[in-house]
Amino acid sequence: MRGCIVKRGNGYALVIHLGRDPLTGKKRQKWYSHRTRLEAEAQAAQLLVQVQAGGGVPPARLRAGDYFDQWLKDYAAGAVAFSTLRRYEDIIRLHLKPALGHIPLSRLTA
Repeated sequence: MRGCIVKRGNGYALVIHLGRDPLTGKKRQKWYSHRTRLEAEAQAAQLLVQVQAGGGVPPARLRAGDYFDQWLKDYAAGAVAFSTLRRYEDIIRLHLKPALGHIPLSRLTA
């Protein structure tokens, strides 16, 4: 994975180079905006660990609701009991998705 950090206005952007599109031949990149250079460096390190562990670069515009669905399918389904999984599904459907489902995952903070 190649990438760089560039100054953009008052903040910084982490640019990940994804190679070329096989159909068009154009360069593909993902941009992640951050307020500080330190935040951009931290995400770069996190993405590097994730890619080395066998995962890919997550979509930049992934919404929280889509992430909740993916988390239920990829993690919770194999890690918890059936009754716990049902409860997680209810919590996500009734509370989390209506409140947070439309927000891009990159915009969520503690």
